[in-house]
Amino acid sequence: KQQLLDTRDIWQDGQAGVSWLTGTHIGSWVGCPRDQVEIRERIASNATAMCLLAAKRLETTKWFGILEDLDRSMELLKHTFSLKTIPKMPHQRKRSRSDSTIKMSFSEVDGLASLMPQDLWLYEFGKRLFEA
Repeated sequence: KQQLLDTRDIWQDGQAGVSWLTGTHIGSWVGCPRDQVEIRERIASNATAMCLLAAKRLETTKWFGILEDLDRSMELLKHTFSLKTIPKMPHQRKRSRSDSTIKMSFSEVDGLASLMPQDLWLYEFGKRLFEA
């Protein structure tokens, strides 16, 4: 367990959505005081409770979008906030399309998925909520 905690900067982003919505993110860049890390880790150790709390908070969020459905997401943003025009989300590709495509085996995909079960659950929940 200690090795996972010592190397968490490598894999923790796989839980970042849930930890952000639940207020349990421990990254120094989000302003987590060092004396709060252990407390937040203890709270976040209950994955079921964290997913349920993240889902509740996502449900009460004024607006969220799905990047893979950007057109409808921006239309919903316009409608939600009574904007006159549909906002544009700037996108700048830093690499060519061919450089950004990485072929991964099923076992590699499964291995990565095993590091982020909470965020994958939240993403699937968010997609269903977006369609509701």
